Amino acid sequence: MKLNIKWKLGLVVAGSAMALAGMALLLLTLAAWGLWRALSEPSLGLRFEAVGGRIQAWPVGAGADEGSPLTEVKALRADGRRVALEPDLVIESPGLFHLYERQRAFFEAQRVVWGLLQADAVVVEHADGEVLLRPKAKGPDELGARFWFPWSVGLLSLSVGRAAWVFQPGNVAARWYALAALGYGFGMVCTAGWGSRLLTQPPEGWPALHVWSHAATLLIPLGLCGLLWQAPKRLGRPWLPALLAALAALSVAADGGRWLPSASITFRLPAVLLTAGVGLLFALQWRASRGNAVQRAQLKWFGLLLLASLSA
Repeated sequence: MKLNIKWKLGLVVAGSAMALAGMALLLLTLAAWGLWRALSEPSLGLRFEAVGGRIQAWPVGAGADEGSPLTEVKALRADGRRVALEPDLVIESPGLFHLYERQRAFFEAQRVVWGLLQADAVVVEHADGEVLLRPKAKGPDELGARFWFPWSVGLLSLSVGRAAWVFQPGNVAARWYALAALGYGFGMVCTAGWGSRLLTQPPEGWPALHVWSHAATLLIPLGLCGLLWQAPKRLGRPWLPALLAALAALSVAADGGRWLPSASITFRLPAVLLTAGVGLLFALQWRASRGNAVQRAQLKWFGLLLLASLSA
């Protein structure tokens, strides 16, 4: 009997160790991939930003404080090619464009700029003249808080969500929470990459990655809905989480296939509906836990966390 208990305990410990190892591998893989993609961009030693409808270029990296910005950058020129720069080119994310046609034009322009930065030397035309720069490998010191903050926050969120699942593998609510954390972690690491870019990003896979980041965004309210269906009190058979999962899958298909002209309908509207589902399920849980002080206390704490996170 004692040997049987020890054998079962050994299996539990081994399973937990494997789950922890898998969690660590996932975190390291996502962290390394996000850092690699952000550093894949060639650097001119400048970060291009839209200020007042015009593009300025600010020195970044070591010795950046010694330089001054280039005002009203007009174009880049290299190997006989010239590319005019527009403020829309340096927005934080193509997701700021509602229409797919504008997103397509954005990605096409980024591909052209990427090709230009492969030259040995690039001329930057600006209001006060021209400056000749040589593209170099982008260094970690050029990433700045725009990369390190969302990158760190995303990995921290993922580690917490995965830990909840690892230490409570049989808890269905913990699985839903891990799913929400996975969506948040992946989405934030993607945001860190293109939000911190100096000018462009590797064009290979960027449009597809943009769609997958939308899918990750949908996983957040979907996971929270699944959690609130299960905890603190199970509300019944999971018909509503299944319905919301189908809505999220349909949204990803419509967004990736561009079934409609605007992402406001294919992506943003489903995201709003899923978020509204979180509020609805919170209200249902609140009603179901009446008379139970412990469950009400759990809901109050969870509601505070939801309010803080969604507000931030």
